[in-house]
Amino acid sequence: MKFLLAIFLSLFCFEIHCNNVVFVNIGSINVSKDGIELYKKTFFSPRYFISNWINARIICQNYGLELATFSTLEEFNAVPEMFYEFVNSLITPSNIYVNGMTLTPKSSDDWYWVNPQQKIGWSLPWCSGEPNNFEDKGEWCLSVSRNSDGTLCFNDMPCSVIESSFLCQKTEVFVS
Repeated sequence: MKFLLAIFLSLFCFEIHCNNVVFVNIGSINVSKDGIELYKKTFFSPRYFISNWINARIICQNYGLELATFSTLEEFNAVPEMFYEFVNSLITPSNIYVNGMTLTPKSSDDWYWVNPQQKIGWSLPWCSGEPNNFEDKGEWCLSVSRNSDGTLCFNDMPCSVIESSFLCQKTEVFVS
């Protein structure tokens, strides 16, 4: 009976490492062009822990994931509904690390996705006053936060000092 119950429960497990509840699936988006589905991104939240950007990247990779990226502004804008619910449930709801980085602090247009290694090819919606490399503390890494009106925006943060929530993704490619 226990075995059948375990099989039944596993059918409803939407989490990475479900029994240990390490990551929770917060939602997916399908990306298509000209009516052809290109890929699906599924986003995962760490359940009970926070990390700095460097270790967050390693943690995601250890579970076969990557820190989240957004290929276009439209892709970023498709995420808010699931993202708001995710942000409200976080241990530290103010910032969520994603896979972006810069070599030029305070620059608003010199940001790169680390994986894939490419320049972010769209204008990031920055939080008010950002990017600012606050107190010259080496804010080289990208996070998602909220403006005072509740809209999602980007913020520059230190990579190794501040621990925060982070967002991982798994990408399933349909067309190459």
